[in-house]
Amino acid sequence: MKRVIISILFAVFAATALQAQTIVTSDTSVEYLLPEGRVGFQAGIGYRTGKIDKSLDSFQREFVEKLRPGFCFAFDFEYYFADAVGFGIKIQDLHSSASADVKKGVYTYTTIDETIDIGYLGPLLSYRFFDPAWKNVVFMNVGAGCLLYHDEGASGYYTASQDKFAPGVSCDLGFDLHLNETLYFGLSVSMTLGAMILDQSDQNNTTVIIAEDLSYVSASAGFRLAF
Repeated sequence: MKRVIISILFAVFAATALQAQTIVTSDTSVEYLLPEGRVGFQAGIGYRTGKIDKSLDSFQREFVEKLRPGFCFAFDFEYYFADAVGFGIKIQDLHSSASADVKKGVYTYTTIDETIDIGYLGPLLSYRFFDPAWKNVVFMNVGAGCLLYHDEGASGYYTASQDKFAPGVSCDLGFDLHLNETLYFGLSVSMTLGAMILDQSDQNNTTVIIAEDLSYVSASAGFRLAF
């Protein structure tokens, strides 16, 4: 995975170095100035990619499987100090929930509910490639920031919740369709990588770390405002 990301970044830097700083439309007498700022709002679906613990029983595995897919919401802001390169900030959240009935007796059941939010907040470096003929944009964002994990569960009358933080990495690849001088419609796919430590102990002079994978992929659509 690291080699793939490094290869993509190298290709982007190479393309950026070749891209001219002045964009000209198909009519060579007209110069089109790319907007310096960009604000994006999008929503879509996400799916957690981490492996499920093999030690879980069939009921637990099925319940965890229900928590993999979810709805994704994101906001991002970029400022381009050059036509092709800019920096900004990204906020994103993956929301998933699941419920199941657990048999307690012959005729009694207890309902288990769980809701998980995996948020991401961090700076980003953005690269964009412009189509002079149609004024559309292809972009790639990479960044490193913080994952915010919120887990809230309920079983009968009992409720519990936990909040944890972990480092994370985010990568976006998308396409912005030009609607007018200030509005674009965009499609993007994203990958968020990270894990949080649940427990750490020393056993036989060896440090044992138990962690939960928070990584997920998402696909979203939304509108981008350019200025």
